Amino acid sequence: MNGRLSLTGRADLLRALHQAVGADAERRIAAVLEFVRNDPPPPVFAVLHATESGEDTAHIVSAVEPKATPPVLQTSFFALTGYRRLPEPMPEEAEAAKAVAEAIEPLSDKDCEPSGLPLPFQPLVRRERLWPRLRQSLQQRWTAGVDLPRLVAHLSRGELPRRLPARRHSGLTAQVFVLWDAADRLTPYAEDYRRLIAELHHLHGAAGLRLWQVHDGPDEVWGEWAPERVAWPERWPGSPWRKDNTERPGDAADLPDIPSGSRVLLLSDLGGLARHAAPARRWMRALQRWRADGVATTAWVPQGPGWVAPALAAHADEVHCLTPNPSRVRAAGRPGASSLETHIERHQQRQNDLCDELLVRASICIHLEPALLRSLRHTLPALAAEPGLEALAWSRQPVVRSSRVSRALSAEHAPEYRRRFGELGEQAQRVVLGRLLAAHRCHGRSTETTEVLIWQAHARKAAADAEAATVESARKWTLAWSERVKQDASRGAVSDAARGYATDLLARTGSDAAFMADQSRWISQVWALSDRITVPQGLSAEHVHAALRQTRNRNSIDIVNWTLEMQDRAVRLASTSPVKQDRSFSFLSDSCWIEGSCLGQRVVLREPVLSPVALVRSGDPGQRLVFSAQGQELTFTELVRPAWASDWGLDRYGLFATLEVAGVSQRMRWIPPGRFLMGSPGDEPGRYTLDGPQHEVTLTRGFWLADTCCTQALWLAVMGGENPSQFTGDPSLPVDSVSWDDALSFLTRLERKLPVVVETALPTEAQWEYACRAGTATRYCFGNDISPEQANFGSNVGRTIVVKSLPANPWGLYEMHGNVDEWCADARRIYGVEPVSDPNGGQEDGNRVLRGGAWFSEPRRARSGYRARSFHNSRVDTRGFRFALKCIEAGAEGGMDFAWAEVSKPTKSRRKAKRK
Repeated sequence: MNGRLSLTGRADLLRALHQAVGADAERRIAAVLEFVRNDPPPPVFAVLHATESGEDTAHIVSAVEPKATPPVLQTSFFALTGYRRLPEPMPEEAEAAKAVAEAIEPLSDKDCEPSGLPLPFQPLVRRERLWPRLRQSLQQRWTAGVDLPRLVAHLSRGELPRRLPARRHSGLTAQVFVLWDAADRLTPYAEDYRRLIAELHHLHGAAGLRLWQVHDGPDEVWGEWAPERVAWPERWPGSPWRKDNTERPGDAADLPDIPSGSRVLLLSDLGGLARHAAPARRWMRALQRWRADGVATTAWVPQGPGWVAPALAAHADEVHCLTPNPSRVRAAGRPGASSLETHIERHQQRQNDLCDELLVRASICIHLEPALLRSLRHTLPALAAEPGLEALAWSRQPVVRSSRVSRALSAEHAPEYRRRFGELGEQAQRVVLGRLLAAHRCHGRSTETTEVLIWQAHARKAAADAEAATVESARKWTLAWSERVKQDASRGAVSDAARGYATDLLARTGSDAAFMADQSRWISQVWALSDRITVPQGLSAEHVHAALRQTRNRNSIDIVNWTLEMQDRAVRLASTSPVKQDRSFSFLSDSCWIEGSCLGQRVVLREPVLSPVALVRSGDPGQRLVFSAQGQELTFTELVRPAWASDWGLDRYGLFATLEVAGVSQRMRWIPPGRFLMGSPGDEPGRYTLDGPQHEVTLTRGFWLADTCCTQALWLAVMGGENPSQFTGDPSLPVDSVSWDDALSFLTRLERKLPVVVETALPTEAQWEYACRAGTATRYCFGNDISPEQANFGSNVGRTIVVKSLPANPWGLYEMHGNVDEWCADARRIYGVEPVSDPNGGQEDGNRVLRGGAWFSEPRRARSGYRARSFHNSRVDTRGFRFALKCIEAGAEGGMDFAWAEVSKPTKSRRKAKRK
């Protein structure tokens, strides 16, 4: 093409192909494009039959067998499923009065100081037990000359010995080579090994005692260390222990040749506590080499005898265990090297189970030092008997965070272990709290207070009540801390120490939703100080916004100017009006992606965004987004097709699902939750007294509502028998002449015919008016005037008309005005002026509410706010119903399980149907 763009399109190529192939062009072109012929559907006929009663019935017949229907749409949709009004923030005067009532003083520097000494060291083995065993393990025996006293004794008895008795001597070896394993997992035993070296220095002296620090075997040597400095570190404060006077190990050095006849003391687990067999193999090769060179080896390991591999015990001269009662491992035979993997596999499950038990007790800690880890190990006899658990817990990454000083559970795994902590007994939980307080009183009140509150959030109620004084002291400390932060924020002088504390605390506890919810007010202020954009899950939206106002002076956005839209299978936040550059806002979401990056559980956008922002990708049914602004909280949920729906989709009215019973379909509309003004205003023409006063009603949960009244076709498909309606002739006419009791009988039988367990109900009066108004505030959902082209009223037709004959309201609901009065679930309540949530008129009397007006009603009786009532068992040809339902089956196929304020008490027949 000589480097130029081609102007030939696909249509030109098809036209050329058509001219080339001639008469058989259609088939040839279809074959090239891989098209398949789609024949038109067979003709369908409606056949009328006259019954004995003279009424006509209709059924559908087809000329040929119908083809299989296409698969049902399986995509997911985001729908508004929850709504609530956030409580008004407490006025500053009320907060000040509350602080005075509780006598809360701002936190002082003294309140943060430590209140105790560090936890005393608890050795694996007491000195009086370790000293004789250590001395015995380093004994050397030799012979020197003839034992004359024994020889004289034999001759005096007239015995002639076959050989001359030798004089035997024993004592400490002249030179001891010590290898101190500094593997990361052995950090909890560092002080035990240091004290063992100090004991050895006391027994042997500095002459002939050489010490090297190695890492996971003698092949990696960190350097030679001065034994006297290790034994008595307090004599040389600030001085390094290594002989080359370097602060940190440099390049790995080589271990010098050890002469034959010497003894090597190994302070290591010999790889037995590692997560794989590589360290054990390195130690085994070294033991084999030393034995071949005539070097004696003695190992002191920090695990029980059952956790020492037989292969290692067989190649070492002596293996001693640092258990409360030191014991020597007796090796049976000389198993091969392959037994290392066998030994690890045999004991791994038991080790993991015990390690989990220890981590459950340690999950409440935010600072887990070796001393506290050992203290918690002694809270259960099964854990106290095995010191090797400390190494397993310390090196349990990624469950435990990596640190050189203290370790705590990672944010991803802490919630599950804390949940298991809540299942421990009351006494066990209190013992853990006591050990935490004893260990962390030396760290200042912040650590101690935080751990007490975490403990309270997960402990049993009986345990929390027993420690009420401790919990109350921690609570008052947080209140004093909040007062200090408020004062500093008002002066614009929040300290760096407070911000650092907030950042560290959220990093350690931000994933604990139970703790966040229990301490929402205080932690919200901590979060506001941290300058993090991720809001931990569990914090209350009102507390977050209050903390933002106090510390950052930021406001929420106007919810009217923002909308959620679906684009590229993602939910996006888009502005419907220009946004000022200086406007800040906050958006809270359970799962958000901002510009393609996942920011965590909840996100607060603190900077103006002028373009749509992607919030969450679809494809994870059940995920929720919580939108909070201007005192409102909206919950959006990703839904999949409910199991009761034969089809579903999204159109201009919103989300719909199709319910099918015996070949008859009923479209259900998803009615989102929200807030509206219920009742008629005082100046509305045609208003009755009981239609007011207008008051604010909040519906906190959405529901499925039939888009039409129940038709005669659906009634017969469910109930069978005779048609109770006065007006017949078309199965699409609404069923009439049914009582409230008849409607409930219909719902009971409908539940039996559906393929899954589904709960049905009539809408409450508030739900009905909310769905009828569909966001409007006029007399009718079409406006303040109504015409025969919009509703069937005033006997302009003289009977009911077929459903969907007239336009739908903005939410896709047909004939909400006129045609038939519709039964509601509850009785008529007396309106008040106070806002209410999910109101229910109850069922104390026999009357039930009727809404919407009928085919003969005057216009004033067809208004959105008009209220009628009648006895529950009355049957009139102007009365019908439309029903609501929800799926109570959880899971992807069954749909979402939403809370539902049940208003109609099940009758005896309905209860029997549930049991069936």
